[in-house]
Order: sequence, then C-alpha cells, then structure tokens
Amino acid sequence: MIIYKFIIIYLINPDLRQTYLPNFDVISLMLSVVYTSWQQAETNIRTNKKQMKIRKIELNDIKNLSELFNDYRIFYEMESDLEGAKKFLLERIKNKESEIFVAENPENNLIGFVQMYPIFSSTRMKRLWLLNDLFVVENHRGLGVSVLLINKAKELCIETNSCGIVLETAKSNDVGNKLYPKAGFSMDLDHNYYSWNNK
Repeated sequence: MIIYKFIIIYLINPDLRQTYLPNFDVISLMLSVVYTSWQQAETNIRTNKKQMKIRKIELNDIKNLSELFNDYRIFYEMESDLEGAKKFLLERIKNKESEIFVAENPENNLIGFVQMYPIFSSTRMKRLWLLNDLFVVENHRGLGVSVLLINKAKELCIETNSCGIVLETAKSNDVGNKLYPKAGFSMDLDHNYYSWNNK
C-alpha cells in the first residue's frame, strides 16, 4: 500500500519526479509493482473462471434468479416487478417451456443466467433454440461469464440435436454486438425480421 501511495504522489508531484527521475532503481521498482499487480489480476480472473460453475437452474434457486431476472428487465428499461419475475420464471420452469442455466461464483452466489426457448425450423425439420435472455451482474462483467453461459447454450443445442441458436439484440447494444460475433454467431444479412405487438 505504501508503494502505491508513493507512485501516486510521484505522478502528481513535479518536484519528486525531478528528484527521482534519474534514479533507475525507483523507476524499475514502480514498473515492477505495476506489472506484478497486473499479473495478479490476470491470475485472479483465470482462477475465478476455473472455479465458476455453470449449471442448470433448480427450483431452490428461484428467489435469487428472480432478483437477477428483475435486474435484467430493469436494465432494458422495464419497471421493477420482483413478484412478477418470480411467477414468470416458475411458469417457464414448471411447464418446461424454457431451459435456464446459471453462473455461480466460488461463494455460491448466482452472478448470471441464460434462458433458452425451444422453437422449430420447418424447412430444416429440426428444433431451433432462441437465446432470449443473457445477463451478468455488473461487478462480474468483463470476466468471461457471458461466454461460459453461451458455451453452455451451445452444448444444449448439440445435445438436443438442434440445428442452431438464434438471437436478437438492439443495434445500440455495443457490448452484445461485439460479444456475439466473438462467440461464433454471425449476423443474418439475408433476411428481414418483423414483429407485431398485441397491445
């Protein structure tokens, strides 16, 4: 902690920089601290990813999942409705209308989820999966959790002998529009998609 304070003071204090700039040992020490910290951060990320568990949802997860699902809806500018979220998810699970996988950190906290809806392709005469919901809590973003959840969705597709996964995201979703191509998805430029809302 002391060396970090020194680095900060060094950077903002011109007199200190002038005094110590010729001192190669000081420069080397500062660079060493920064590099070691970066290495430790990378190690922590790799360790967390290895210890992270991606698994199918269980009924006793419903309370925590409902909170995540509620946050997910708020993220998309919907009004908070925790009870509605719980009811909606229970119906999907009990009626076997979707497949939900959750990401669980080493402390056994749910930090993300993916929800898949089964649909069918008539032309290919096979099942198709709609990746409808993907969410990771803010303090765990950037650690590869989304990729792990997407990979689990791909496993489901393979295990059910389905022809693929489709999804949609807003043009303004910069993170998603960078994530999905990296995860192996391609943008469909050959078809137009339309919607009709029953208000």
